[in-house]
Amino acid sequence: MPILTFSTANSGAAVADPVDLGARANGQVTTSTTLFIRHSDPATIRNVGFYLLAFAGVYSGGATAAADLAEVRGWGDAAGADNFGGVQINQDAVGGFPDASWPIAGSPTRGHGAVFNSTQGNSSLNTIPLRTASGAAIAGEVPAGAAPNVRVQFRTQVPTSVTVTGVRLFGLAVVYTFTS
Repeated sequence: MPILTFSTANSGAAVADPVDLGARANGQVTTSTTLFIRHSDPATIRNVGFYLLAFAGVYSGGATAAADLAEVRGWGDAAGADNFGGVQINQDAVGGFPDASWPIAGSPTRGHGAVFNSTQGNSSLNTIPLRTASGAAIAGEVPAGAAPNVRVQFRTQVPTSVTVTGVRLFGLAVVYTFTS
């Protein structure tokens, strides 16, 4: 079975688990984290998609893993500028990850970017699919080999309206199919 490798540099060492997207006050956005995705198996990896799920490790947040997941997804559902936020993905590596590919309030999908919420990226059956703008030759596919790697950026936007401070923990999952 092919195994995807995630790194913070093209052909770099695999990242440690978990990846910390940073800490910010209300109304702020974390620094973007670029993840490079590759594999060395000859099998073709297809139908790559991303979704959020409840944190499965030792929980050290302020509520529960399920409550954190619901809250973070809710940030992505919000339409008003004070309430909008959440975990966001920008897949426009080919275009240099421009601001126009980050979602904004009222536009949960924008350019080659999206926010994880209750209607997209919320399950293994409803993922945010990998786009060709990520460097993939074909949408949803990660080619075998070391370079260039497919790459995406993630960040978190904390809504201005958040009233409870603290840590929010969640998992980011990647699903794919392969042919051996």
